[in-house]
Amino acid sequence: MNRIAVLSDLHISPPGPLTSFHLGYELAALIRDLRTEHAVDTLILAGDVFDFLAIPTATASMHPENVPTFVGDALNEIANTESGLKIFQALGAFARSSGQIIVIPGNHDPELAHPEVPGILRTRCDLPADDARLAISLQSAPWRAQLGTLEVVIGHGHRGDPWNDIDPAMVLHHATMNPPAPLELPPGSRLVVGAMRAFRTDYAFVDALKPETPGVPLMLLYLNPKRALLHIPSTAANKLRAFIGGLHRRLRGGPVLGTAEQQQPQPLNELDALGASLVGALAPEERTDGTIAAIEDWLAGHADTADGTLATHNGRRYLLRAALRLLGRNGTAFDQTRTDDFDNAIIAEHLPPNCGRRVIITGHTHAARFIRIDEERTYINTGTWSDLIPWPPLDSDDKVRRFIDDLEANKVAPLRRMTWALVEEAGARLVSRDATST
Repeated sequence: MNRIAVLSDLHISPPGPLTSFHLGYELAALIRDLRTEHAVDTLILAGDVFDFLAIPTATASMHPENVPTFVGDALNEIANTESGLKIFQALGAFARSSGQIIVIPGNHDPELAHPEVPGILRTRCDLPADDARLAISLQSAPWRAQLGTLEVVIGHGHRGDPWNDIDPAMVLHHATMNPPAPLELPPGSRLVVGAMRAFRTDYAFVDALKPETPGVPLMLLYLNPKRALLHIPSTAANKLRAFIGGLHRRLRGGPVLGTAEQQQPQPLNELDALGASLVGALAPEERTDGTIAAIEDWLAGHADTADGTLATHNGRRYLLRAALRLLGRNGTAFDQTRTDDFDNAIIAEHLPPNCGRRVIITGHTHAARFIRIDEERTYINTGTWSDLIPWPPLDSDDKVRRFIDDLEANKVAPLRRMTWALVEEAGARLVSRDATST
């Protein structure tokens, strides 16, 4: 192993109204070039390579006995497109050229951990069904390798996200039980096949709201409170009360003894956690009982969106601003040199001082990053190849209003980035299909 290429969050899916991947020809060309132009011998596909949640028949539970047919049909549909076929051909050619491909399951493609799926994927790439040159990583911990003195640590990133955490070992366990047992998908996945599908007819742009962070349900609450509360996954008997309860608990909570972190109440359910996320995303001056009372009155009193555009209807704009802060990663979404809470948590856990020469590579958030902490430590997020929404700055209500108006009218053109990571003993860097970012 001399050179490693890492791609994540491709979100390849069969053609249809739910797909957000439109760079098939470009991806196939890159895979072909990895050996010839970049001398790569190991390709890591680090999660959400496929988007099985974008298939209309996807459900909130995985039924292992149906997974082989479900995945096989999806891969065949992808291969029935010219660009999809070229991707599989390029993967097969990479493996046959003495390259190694390792696929890490993500939260949009956990089915890859099913014991029959590796053979199906290899066959689709025109490889023998038992060809170990294309392997699925089933470990719960990140994948690790050593390039000389450089330690390489790679994971998708969803394992640290309670909205989207699903352990590939659990998928394998449920599939090998006798008889196989259904596996409930995490709240983020249930949000995709439930609430986001319910909104898609009226708001087509919700398909591009990835990943399923708390910003997505906040946006849905802003668009249509009644519909959102009906479909947002939760075990709470009274969803409105659970959501508002989360707001109050975080707003009024505080340390009595010890630190604030030690005193922070644990979420009771998904909507309680959502309320906590909203408090965190509100501007400091908005974190008042009056704000929460206004949100509660609005959510309880609206059966549907009021007259007018999304930007001007009578909904409380606290929800919209908070959703945009979370979806835009507090203004860092398109700045590769800045970090947010997700990045900082990974850096703190995996890149402590004096850890030696190490690079951490992740994905999941769709926000590409290249952070050289010092001469020995590097953090990279490989971003996404699926469609991105160009979130607006929040320094002006007029800008936000115009953005929402354009979004509603389908006038917002998606951003498409082709970023990936290249690792060698000398170091690692974030690369785009067109240019190198360092």
